[in-house]
Amino acid sequence: MLLNVHSYYSLRYGRLSFEQKVQDMMQFGNDTAVLTDINYSSAVVDFVLRTRDQGPNSLAGMEFRNDNELI
Repeated sequence: MLLNVHSYYSLRYGRLSFEQKVQDMMQFGNDTAVLTDINYSSAVVDFVLRTRDQGPNSLAGMEFRNDNELI
C-alpha cells in the first residue's frame, strides 16, 4: 500500500502522470494507493477512475501545507 502519493497536480512534488503511477503500482505489486496532493483535491476523480479500470484500489486524501510547513 502506498500511503502518500502525489500527482503532477502537486507542484514540485509529483512529476508522473496517472498512467505512469498506475503502471508502476502494478509492476511493483502495490494493490492500493492514497492520492494526497498538496492543497489540491481536483485530481481525485481522475485518479480513482483510472485505477478502477486497471485493477488497483485507490483512496483519496489531501496534504495541507502552509508555505512548506505541513499542517
